[in-house]
Amino acid sequence: MNRRRFIAAGGAAATLLLADAALVEPRRLTVTRHRVRSPGAAADERRVRIVQLTDLHLSPIGPFHERIAREIAHADPHLIVITGDSIDRDDSNPRLDDFLSLLDPGTPKLATWGNWEHYLKIDLRSTADVFARHGCRVLNNESAVMRVNGKRLLVTGLDSSQSGFPDIARALRGVEPSPNHLVLAHCPVQRDHVVRFVSGAMSCPVPSGARGEAEGTTATTETAGGHSLTPHRPSLVLSGHTHGGQVTLGGWAPVTPAGSGPYVAGWYRDAKIPLYVSRGIGETLVPVRFFAPPEIAVFEWEMA
Repeated sequence: MNRRRFIAAGGAAATLLLADAALVEPRRLTVTRHRVRSPGAAADERRVRIVQLTDLHLSPIGPFHERIAREIAHADPHLIVITGDSIDRDDSNPRLDDFLSLLDPGTPKLATWGNWEHYLKIDLRSTADVFARHGCRVLNNESAVMRVNGKRLLVTGLDSSQSGFPDIARALRGVEPSPNHLVLAHCPVQRDHVVRFVSGAMSCPVPSGARGEAEGTTATTETAGGHSLTPHRPSLVLSGHTHGGQVTLGGWAPVTPAGSGPYVAGWYRDAKIPLYVSRGIGETLVPVRFFAPPEIAVFEWEMA
């Protein structure tokens, strides 16, 4: 092959790769499936099925979003969670309204804010109202106790660590611990903050008179600032934010956004609380994906 043909072949290959990254992979939707088990769960316990969506970065609603809704319906979840960056334009609330209308209105839904919602020049209460119209509650440094498929599930939603104001102490204040505890945090690095908080709470001495009357009773301590430090043991943290790197080379992501920490995509079980980082649905800044296809994550959870 002479030099001219080599350059032509290289140019053609580059064009094909660019076309794949811009036109094909952003719509190559994948559904990943995962098993989660709470300590103490019996082998024959009923499972709770949770679908995670994240980083929707909604464009005008079309066939791709209708396919997402069909895949979610096929998964038949007991709960849908949306972990931030649903919209990234000041005029995107109607898009969010249209997308949520594609989902089963009878399926409980919870959401958190991402960094992009905070970037927008809109009152986020209007976005929360859109979520609420479709049966979706936004957990902003809050916890919700749910009965899901006959099981008690505690869900804690944190504000984004990028441009937001996450407060795990506030989110857990006065909340009874649960062996089935899900934390929703847009930025993966927030898992490390949760681990540090929980570790500190568990090591905090219980004041005299605050101990449970019976052995094994969970105690609650109070800091000087009035924050409740309870020995919560979250079972799982679900995050997004990274888009799986959005553009990766041989599994290596050359660029990840602030707030990612060392986490890019998939499972991280290197701390007291397992973390799953979804690649999410949309793109940001540059509308391309390369070896990081969009993802719907489905979790089958055996609960105690």
